[in-house]
Amino acid sequence: MHRLGHFIIIGFLALLLSACGTSTGSESKNEITSQSDPAEEKDTQNLKQEESKQYEIETEDQLPGNQTLSYTLNGVTKEETAVLTKSDNQDYSIYILPSYELTAEEPNKDSLFLKEDDHVFMRIELLPLDTDLNALKENTLAQLKVVNKEVKTITPPADDILKNATVLEAANDGKMVTAYLIEQKEAIVKLTLFTTEQSDHRDALLKMAKTIQVGKAAD
Repeated sequence: MHRLGHFIIIGFLALLLSACGTSTGSESKNEITSQSDPAEEKDTQNLKQEESKQYEIETEDQLPGNQTLSYTLNGVTKEETAVLTKSDNQDYSIYILPSYELTAEEPNKDSLFLKEDDHVFMRIELLPLDTDLNALKENTLAQLKVVNKEVKTITPPADDILKNATVLEAANDGKMVTAYLIEQKEAIVKLTLFTTEQSDHRDALLKMAKTIQVGKAAD
């Protein structure tokens, strides 16, 4: 009887130790599994930072699809939503007001014209940075002298984009031709505006021209 009791006690102790050993092993295994590799965590953080930086760069390089422009037309101030448009002919984007349309005129020349009267328009040319500016000015002056031998040199508006621009204008029989030669970081932009005294769209055309972004894309 004592021997039977002794075996029962031994069996009970063995079972208890077995259960404790299983629990400890399981807990140890869970601890090992739950531990993370510091190197892997660092790699993950670096990857997230790189992805965040790339997103910021792409966002900065993109332009919003619409922009509100305020301009004066025949003495009346207007405000309208202009839509970002990418030229199919040259490497630039521009915000265009509803009454106007952009089309390719010839290689390296675009025409932004008034829909209801295509005689009112602005020619847009992107010229290389190594263009001879003196020769360009002389050539532009000769073009305007065809309109009128008297060509005026106009002080450009107090605007960062136009502060160093050369502005020439000639008028004849109510028609006006205004040329802007603008030096930018990416290119030299030549604008030629064709308007009339009765339909003076110079301010609207210039406000759109000031939104030209060479090499920029839309959202």
